[in-house]
Amino acid sequence: MKTPAQPRLYELDWLRTAAIILVVWYHTGMFFVSWDFHINSSNPVTSIEPLMVWMHKWRMPLLLFISGIGTAFMLRNRSIGRFVWDRHNRLFIPLLFGMFFIVPPQIYIEKIDQYASFLDFYPSVFQLEPYPEGNFSWHHLWFILYLFLYSLIGLPLFAFFRSKKSDAIKNALGSFLSRKWTFALGIIPFLVAEILLRRHFPEYTHGLTDDWAGFTHYFLYFIGGYFAMVLPGIWQAIKRDRWFYTVLAITSFILLELRYFELIPDVGVNRLNFIWVTLSITTGWFTLLALIGWAQVHLRRRSDRLSRWNEASYPVYILHQSILIVVAYPFIDSSLPWQLSFTTLFLISLVGSFLIYQTVIKHFNPLRLVFGLKWKTPISKQSVRNARPLTEKALPLAEH
Repeated sequence: MKTPAQPRLYELDWLRTAAIILVVWYHTGMFFVSWDFHINSSNPVTSIEPLMVWMHKWRMPLLLFISGIGTAFMLRNRSIGRFVWDRHNRLFIPLLFGMFFIVPPQIYIEKIDQYASFLDFYPSVFQLEPYPEGNFSWHHLWFILYLFLYSLIGLPLFAFFRSKKSDAIKNALGSFLSRKWTFALGIIPFLVAEILLRRHFPEYTHGLTDDWAGFTHYFLYFIGGYFAMVLPGIWQAIKRDRWFYTVLAITSFILLELRYFELIPDVGVNRLNFIWVTLSITTGWFTLLALIGWAQVHLRRRSDRLSRWNEASYPVYILHQSILIVVAYPFIDSSLPWQLSFTTLFLISLVGSFLIYQTVIKHFNPLRLVFGLKWKTPISKQSVRNARPLTEKALPLAEH
């Protein structure tokens, strides 16, 4: 079933670009903070930790929210079967490729003292023994795994909302949630999920089987993005209420930092630090809505540079952490100013990933396939496709 084409929402491309860059920045920061990472500097920089705490509440939720919106767009012009096949090609294949060929250098650096060389280490990956006991892991590619599973779990919901039977429910939900400030109530499902699950799964492990609280938390952002595009009026309401969400985001940020420094008390509910959990949710949800609201006002514009980055962003995400871990290893005991080390590692990870895409991945179809990109069609065949309306070609906005 096809629906009329809708103009591309360029603001989401801008936000996704910014979010990917922030992910690289955040992972660079993880090398320097006192929290556990795959490897850490021997000289922790605690001054950046409050900023990292704040960013953690909304950087990945923003990507998942945009992915939910992208799912809604994809299903406008794809059958359910075609959607599943697309998710297999663009998520599952890159995940498997990454686990065998992109992630292993990270694990080797983590366990470098246990092996004579990378060649000595690498065969152990194919024993398929899960990390950390073994050397088979998805590491930062958890996002791709979770997004693939969300796409499958959501199939009954997607199928229902494609049918005419859903019109009454969509209109009722859209009418309610598009009322002034009402989409702020989106924090309620997050609170319920945290109260029910967090005591059983206290940490964000990204390991799936021991991460059901985190898995559910991120799933709600994904579904929230889907609803924001499927339910009538929501997208416009987010723009309309952007000042309201901005005030709530700033207030939540201030209170979150006060709680982080233990300047305000917490309250235990169901073995849960309720104040911290609530502020984490409100910071993430309201920051996300504020960013999207303001992006609709200021970023709905096309850019040639943005178009070039759009395709590169997915390979950059897949590659960046392995480059970072390998390059950061010599910096563990570095005496350089941390600001210089940080900037160096960040730029090498970001620019290096982009250059690998630009010089190698972009031009070879087998590599495009394993990095989740579309197969490049020869120009002679592409010219036939170019006869389609421009609006149709511009439709898929954030398919990852």
